Amino acid sequence: ILNARAYSVITDMTIGTTLDVIISEDRDKLAVMIENELSDYLDSIKIGIAVVDVVIESIHPPVEVAAIYQKAISAEVEAQAEKSKAEGMAEATLSYAYMNRNSAIKIAEADQYERIGSARAEVSEFTAMVEANNAYPDAFKYYKYLETLTNVFSKQRLYILGEDIDE
Repeated sequence: ILNARAYSVITDMTIGTTLDVIISEDRDKLAVMIENELSDYLDSIKIGIAVVDVVIESIHPPVEVAAIYQKAISAEVEAQAEKSKAEGMAEATLSYAYMNRNSAIKIAEADQYERIGSARAEVSEFTAMVEANNAYPDAFKYYKYLETLTNVFSKQRLYILGEDIDE
């Protein structure tokens, strides 16, 4: 009676699940559930037998499908390894992209500050020239004339010819 009831309990607990779940679930948990069911049953029929312990030594697929099941488990492990590898590569790629983006932003910001500084310097120089021109217009025009001559002829050979010019 106990043996038949044990098979019935195990069938009831496992009928709605897959072999994979049965094999991978916690054996101790399953053993406690079976022990409780059998104890309740034996208490209800009052035959004087008590379940002391249920030990599940091993759970494995039937011999006919064991090789196929092992291949399926191996494929699942390999698939998980590939998934983990792909996720790692994705994380590395994403990290590299963030690094490049941040670097590009910093370079653009540095360029922006350089251009702003250069523009401010040009504005300051122009403002100083306007103030100099307003304060001393003749002297400023003469200065700009000499500056232009210097820029034009600074790298040229210059020959000055005329009366009363000493060699």
